[in-house]
This record gives sequence, structure tokens and C-alpha cells, in this order.
Amino acid sequence: MVNIPNYLKTNCEYIGLQLGAEYIFINSITDSLALIESKNDTDIIIVYIEKFETKLSEFYKKIHSKELCFLGITRIENENIDYDNFKMNFSKVKIVDHLSSKEEMLNTIKELIGFISSSEKFNYIQIPIEKQLGINFAFCDIYISLSPVKYVKFLNAGDIYNDQDIQNYILKGVSNLYIKSEDFDKYTKSYSEHLNSVIKNTSQENTLLIQIQGIEHIYTTALHMGINEDVIKDVNLIATTCLDKIKRRDNDIFKLLDESSKGSNYLYSHGLLISYVASSILSCLGWSSESSLEKIIIASLLHDLTLAGEEFSDFDEEKISKMNWKIIKKVKNHPIDVAEIIAKGKDFPPDIDKIILSHHERPDGTGYPKGLNAQLIAPMASVFIIAEDFVHLASGKQLTPELKEEIIDNFSLKYNKGNFKLPLEGFKKFIES
Repeated sequence: MVNIPNYLKTNCEYIGLQLGAEYIFINSITDSLALIESKNDTDIIIVYIEKFETKLSEFYKKIHSKELCFLGITRIENENIDYDNFKMNFSKVKIVDHLSSKEEMLNTIKELIGFISSSEKFNYIQIPIEKQLGINFAFCDIYISLSPVKYVKFLNAGDIYNDQDIQNYILKGVSNLYIKSEDFDKYTKSYSEHLNSVIKNTSQENTLLIQIQGIEHIYTTALHMGINEDVIKDVNLIATTCLDKIKRRDNDIFKLLDESSKGSNYLYSHGLLISYVASSILSCLGWSSESSLEKIIIASLLHDLTLAGEEFSDFDEEKISKMNWKIIKKVKNHPIDVAEIIAKGKDFPPDIDKIILSHHERPDGTGYPKGLNAQLIAPMASVFIIAEDFVHLASGKQLTPELKEEIIDNFSLKYNKGNFKLPLEGFKKFIES
């Protein structure tokens, strides 16, 4: 918001609150251009116009290429200005009088944003481009985004392609492809069939990558279609592969931790690693009935279900704490949100929602959402919490004897209390094995 006088800032603050939007007040057009260049998530520029000059048109030309909306708040008499010509030359433009009420301004901004909302942008669903590797067949029409409101067809339904076609776009910096929302059900069913076939035929050393791709697919499907029969089938498929590896004792957890990294797949890979670590702790405790393992594995795979998105890719809480309030609120609420989603999945084993609800609680009572302490956090949730803490600390690192000792000392201070005492002993046996 550029050059907004104090008497109008209250209106702008109200608008930001109603839209759930982050807003920034800027003193000059030059500063606003610098901000636009540094931030990719700007949707609208609001400018207070005291004097309508040619440079305003020049300024808008510069932001026009960014596909931004423009709202001018003016105190100039309309008959003295050729607004019609200005608006005709530039789409996504509205001009309002400075005496307009905050509701009138809000409705005007909604109308402007509606230019984007009603466009094809919201008719497309994003899928990671890596997801298409190894398929070599387009389940439906697939698109590439050239701008927030412009998409071009990349593959027609039924097209045959090779992995090099995908790799070429990855090298160009393309990270996502798009499918139309009306094709999403067909796409998810076809991908699930592909996933099932690949898991049955893949070599053991490639299982981890397939599992991670499967978890990403589960998250995307569940967030767009809810916990339906297909999602439950895919969850059970991935959980079964985890259970099989655990029973065969062929999951080299320390090697997996060493090879994993906090990149774009971290949200999905760390859930998989938690399932292996938590299952190993249960085994060390003698709590490894198939029922208990199934619960901890499914809780591990789904616990961050509502946090899919680039802003949560490495789930670094220190970084997230510096983001806008909407993201912070989403993080703080996700144990409740995911637990509620899981509770609606009738075919899941009992108590998974309770494990997920407590997975950010801490033994000293400083966690969330309820601030439970070590006496009130259930033993299975305690196992999960220790496993997640370990995965977060150890991912991408070589577990040297020195690092293992450091982690054991740290955890002994943190978790040697209440319902964490036995899980802590199980963890020590696991890490020393």
C-alpha cells in the first residue's frame, strides 16, 4: 500500500483483516517496485493518488507484467481525470474516492481479486513434476503454468513420453505441473493403480523413493477430495510396505537418515522415517504387535497432512515463526485439523487421531495444542514425539558415535519423566543397536 495517509490506514487494516491478508505500508512508488521484485506473493497494489500524472501510467506499466491488481484511492474530482482511458489501457484496475467507506473499498478489492479468482487459476490442481517420472503415459491433459493466470498444455491425455522430456523441464526450473480440477479424480485413481503396480515390482533399494511419492500423492488427494476409499487404500498400501520392511529388518534406518535431506520432499520423507524409527522403538520395548505398529506407521505417514505446500517444505519451525500469522496459525492448529480429518476415516484403526493430536506436545508442558505434560501424554504418543525429534535432529547427518552420544544425553535430560521414561529406554536400545 503506497503513500496511504493515516486517516485511510484504518480502512486498509480492516480490509487486510477481512481478507486474511498480509499487508505492508510503503512510502513511495520506488520502494513498492523494489518490494514487488523481492516478493513473489503480492496480489494487489493500492496507491493513494494525490495528483494524477503520467508517471502513474508508467508505474502501472511496470507492475502490469507482474499480473497484479491495482487500486487507486483518489481525492481528485473525477471529471478532471481521464480515468476511462487509463482503465481501458490496463485491466485489473479500479479507482475509488478517498471518502468511500471501508466496506465499499473491501468490495472493490474483492471484485479486483475476483478477476484472478474467476480465472482459470483456480480450475487447476498442482502436482510435483517429479511425480511424472517413471510413468511415461499421460493419464489426462497436463499443463505448465506460464504465469498465475496463464496455462499451456504440455501433454494430451494418452500421450506417451519419456523421462528425458520431464528432466528437460526440471533443468529449466519447472517444479510443478497442473491438471484441470475436473480431471483430478481420474488422475488420482490412475496414479493409485500405477503406484500399486510399481510397489509390487520395484526392487527393495528403490522402495523408499516410491513410498515418498506415494505419501505425496496421499496428501494431495486427501486435501482435495477428503479421506475417501482411494486415500485409505493408498495409506494401507504404503503402511503395508513399511510393515514388511520392518518385519524383514531390511530397513537400514541410519543409512536412510544419512541420505535424507530437508528439501522439497522433507514433509513426506520425514513422516516415513518417523514410521521406521518409532516402529524400532516399539520393537525394542516389546510393544511391537501388528496392531501397534500399524497405528504408529499410519500416524507417522499422515501427521502433517494439512501442511502440504512449499512454505512447509522443510518444516523449520524457526523459519515458520517469522512468517505471516496465517501460516503460524495453520502450523499451530494442524494437530487438531489432521486429527479431525483422521477421525472421519472410518476404516482407520482406533487411536491414530489421538497420537496425531498430541505429536507436538512436550514433556515439560510447553507444546501445543493443549500444553499437556509428561504425565498426560499417552505412551504411544510419547514414542512418536521422541521418534520425530530424533528424525529432525539426525536427517542428513552421519550418525557418528559422538553425535549418538550427544543425542542420548540431550534426550535423557528432556524425556526422562512421566510416560516418556519407557519410550526413552526403548530409544536408547534402538540408537545403540
